[in-house]
Parts: sequence; structure tokens; C-alpha cells
Amino acid sequence: MELAIFTPMDNLTGGNYRILKVITRFPHDKYLLFIPKNRKNKLIKEISSFININEKEKFLEILNHALELKDLKSGALNYVNYGKYVARTAQEHKVSLLYFPHEHTYFPLGFKMSHIKWTELLQLTPVVGALSIEDGNGFQLFYKNLRNNYNYGFIKVMKSYLRFKLFQYATNGVTLLAVSASIPYELSRLGVNASIKVLNPGIGVDPCPYANNRDRDIDVIFFARITPEKGIFDYLLIVSKLIKIIPNLKAAVMGFASDDMKAKVLSKAIELGIRDRVRFIFNASRDEVLRNLSRSKIMIYPTKLDAFPLSVLEALSCGTPVIAYAIPAIRLNYNTDAVIKVRPGNIHDAVDSAYNVLTKDLWMELGKSGLKFSQKYDWDTVAKTEWNTLLSLLV
Repeated sequence: MELAIFTPMDNLTGGNYRILKVITRFPHDKYLLFIPKNRKNKLIKEISSFININEKEKFLEILNHALELKDLKSGALNYVNYGKYVARTAQEHKVSLLYFPHEHTYFPLGFKMSHIKWTELLQLTPVVGALSIEDGNGFQLFYKNLRNNYNYGFIKVMKSYLRFKLFQYATNGVTLLAVSASIPYELSRLGVNASIKVLNPGIGVDPCPYANNRDRDIDVIFFARITPEKGIFDYLLIVSKLIKIIPNLKAAVMGFASDDMKAKVLSKAIELGIRDRVRFIFNASRDEVLRNLSRSKIMIYPTKLDAFPLSVLEALSCGTPVIAYAIPAIRLNYNTDAVIKVRPGNIHDAVDSAYNVLTKDLWMELGKSGLKFSQKYDWDTVAKTEWNTLLSLLV
């Protein structure tokens, strides 16, 4: 067997959805999929609830044929030991390469101790996530971004920096894969010059069945996992200011959210006086997501944490232009006028851009441009590129 793929995923974040889309296209007789039993069971529940029937069958098929590993318990030491256990299992199956399609610190430490040939896929810049601030280098830059992206205090930043250095140690001498050119750029700014093969294309998107809809009754929408780092609170602030200059503005929020995040988001909307002016669509199915994107004139996505955001590509595939912060993930991957880039953290610029697009009816032409751009990114090409890159590591 050429390849063992180990994943501990148990939910459908954009990165995990990407992994499933790609693995279903790998040659089935050339790899083994390893997944902890408890994580697999939780993942199957999410797939059954939120994925359409055709994709659901494909995802469940590969999971049903996966090799179930023992349950995975949380904790740094547990992850390191589990990494060693995964490596031993891969060695018992005589695989040539262990592939870990996640950016993580502790599992790789276990791989390193086991002396197995392995690689991992970076879908974010490890630990820091992304650079929403680019002023500075090394630890200074690391500190600024963790303060800005997560509101970490000094002690928590130092703990995170230790984890970052452990990642650097674990991956030293290993050729890594990345979905975006922003990742090696950001790592180099942070003082890590790793050996990284950037996949091109790094992500794909399915054609949106509602892309040609012109009956758009939602002016602005947010779509992503509902977390502060993805920009949900900046979005609500932008909407509160837009409503003052476009009184009949219709706005929506869409994405996966925990009960705690739902409460915080709704509380913030009440605080801003826009609770009754925003439609909240939590935990929607894939079809509902695409329908709502295709009903929207603009997606506003003030993310601080991304490498190659799939939500942006999905919006473009539905003919919906995007306004986003010009972090490296956006700046280096979305070279199209359909993605309007504003200075990170600048609410005023985002409001002005949205007002300009809406009042001048620019969204239709921008949407056509975005749809054309998205058509360059298909999952078959992504999977072929990734598989061939993995095979090149075996030489």
C-alpha cells in the first residue's frame, strides 16, 4: 500500500469538507484511511445532517471502508502518544508514506519519534492561523497577530509560541504540503523557512446550481463558521453602519455555530440595534447555503483567519461578489475584481465599498466576473494535483 491517510476530524469545517472532497477522488485501492472510532461516529452524524444525498453517499462510503482506530482523547500528551500509535499502525500495514492532512503540533511530534516517512497538509499557518497584521517579523509579528486575532494575553501568547516552536521542531527536515501561497509567505515572515510544496489549485468548488439567479432579495450576507476570527462581529458592525445610510437594507448571517456563539452573536446584534434587521441562518444544509448565496448581492467577509477560504470561492461560484479584508489569504489567491479588498480591520472602507456596489448596482457585473474566476477551480484537478504531489514524495 502506497499511502495511509490519518484524520482525526469530527466536524465539517471548510478544511475538513475539503479533505473529504479530495479523498473521494483518490484511487481507492492505493490508500488506507485511518480515523479514530469516536471521531468517525461524530463526523458521520454531521454528514448525515448537512450534506446532500449524492455527496453523503460518497463521504459515507470512504468512511465505512476506513480503518477504525481506538478512541482519541483530548490533550497534548494524548495527541503525541496517539501520533506514535498511528505511525505504528501505518508501519504494520507496510505503507510507504503517512499523510496527515491537517496543520497540527502534537500528532507530528509522535510521527517524528516513530521515524516513519510522513507529511502533512497545511490549510492554515500553524498556531497563528493567519497574518491579519503584517508589520514586523518573527516573535514581534507573532505576538501582534495573536493579540489581534484572538485577543490573547501575554502568557497565552507565550504558550502558543512554544507550541509554534514545537511545530517547527516536529516538521524540521519534512517536506510539507500547503493549500495556499500565503502559508509559506506567513511562515517565512515568522522566521520559519520550511520545505513546502504549494498545491495549485489548492481548493476546488462545485458549480452552483443557482448561479444565474438575478432575483436577489438579500443585499449583504456573511457566510462562514460563526467565530470572532472569521469576522462575524466586524460584519455586524458594518451592517449597523450600512443601515444608517441604506435604511431598507436586507442583511443575513449564515454558518455553523455553537449554542454559545449563537447567543453571543444575537446579543451583539441586540446591542447594535439590528436584531430585527438581520436574518440569522444557523447550521444550514449545503443546498440552503447555495440558495441563499445566490439570493445575495454581496457577501461581506471580514476574516482575520484563513489561507484559501472556500466560502469566498463558493460565493463567487453563485455569482455573488465578495468584500473582504486584504489579508494574505485573500490578496494572494483572489486576483479578481469580484473580490473587493479593503484594509484589514477598516470598517469604514468596508462600509464604503458595500454602499458603492449596492447603490450603483455593480453587483451583477462583478458577479459575472466572480463566476468566471471560480470556474478555474474544480475538485478533480485539486485531487489529481494533491495525489501526484504525494507520489512525488515517495521518489
